[in-house]
Amino acid sequence: MKYAVLVKLRAPGGITVNYPLAPVPSPHYPLPPPTTLVGALAYPFLRLREAKETVEGSFSPAVKILDMVPYASAGTDGWVRTREVERIFQLMYQKKIRWNDMSLAYSVGARGLSRFADDKLYVLYIVTEKSLIDYAYGIVRIGKKEGIVSVEDVCYEELEKTVKYKEMGTFETFFYFPKDIAVVQRGQVISMPKLVKENFGTTVSPVMEDYIVNNGFEPIIGELKTNGALIKIEDFEIPIPRMLLEGKT
Repeated sequence: MKYAVLVKLRAPGGITVNYPLAPVPSPHYPLPPPTTLVGALAYPFLRLREAKETVEGSFSPAVKILDMVPYASAGTDGWVRTREVERIFQLMYQKKIRWNDMSLAYSVGARGLSRFADDKLYVLYIVTEKSLIDYAYGIVRIGKKEGIVSVEDVCYEELEKTVKYKEMGTFETFFYFPKDIAVVQRGQVISMPKLVKENFGTTVSPVMEDYIVNNGFEPIIGELKTNGALIKIEDFEIPIPRMLLEGKT
């Protein structure tokens, strides 16, 4: 059985998630991508098990819950991108003969940061194990370690009971979703890492997928395609791939 889990968070300091393989001053995602969300849920799950930093093959230990989380998304009533100056460790970019020169160890850079309306961020998880839901209360950070969050509430329901539309129907949402499941009137296309094992390793070629993300403070307005579905949990309408309802991931 699958469950739709809505986690209501506060992120007073904002959140930073850089594009894959990109340096600190590079553009960052306005909302945390699915892989980051799974990592946030895996953190409390793995801490209770005293998991290692990596597993066989240099994969993140977050892969241990990947099969239990076939889908994740995030939304907010509004977001803005900003930048903050921070100290950056740069010694690994220096020639080896300079590694003992601590005067070259640090520099400064402009870190990208997303801030959210009223500091509120909402996260949707589709999970296959009910026991995993309790760990959502233990989410304490998203993205970089500075991205501290607190959980205000966790709501869940059997996925089938949340379905509002299948195949067709209009919607308005602040949650991002795969581009190919709906036709939208407004929104932007952003490529983000997919929930596949390769993206939790040391790959230099991450597996990406195009998502529709809202434009700051404007909701996405759209209409489902035949491969899309719309769920409603509390007051939130959220488009998801229809295959999640058919037992396929």
